[in-house]
Amino acid sequence: MSGLARDRAILTGDAAGIVSPITAGGIHSAWQHGWAVGAAIATHLRDGCTITPEQAAVDAAPRFRSKRVLRWAYDRLQYDWPFDLLLHTAPLRWAAERVYFHKRRC
Repeated sequence: MSGLARDRAILTGDAAGIVSPITAGGIHSAWQHGWAVGAAIATHLRDGCTITPEQAAVDAAPRFRSKRVLRWAYDRLQYDWPFDLLLHTAPLRWAAERVYFHKRRC
């Protein structure tokens, strides 16, 4: 069993690490996990099913495998110098104009 559930105790949301390693956002993931844990507890109490609520919590937790790899790469392989070289180039100026100064459509 993982660190988020054991001995009839279950963590969910931020306490369980149900946040994206890239953005640190996770309200939707935390909400889904909380609902899954609540449903598992209710089912366990009502039906006595074979899977424990703790195991259901572990199974329902998002793994963020690809995001964890991206976070690892960003932490270890991110360099500013390539961006600095592009900083005053026409392609970056073009992209910045599109992002920051585009006409908004209602």
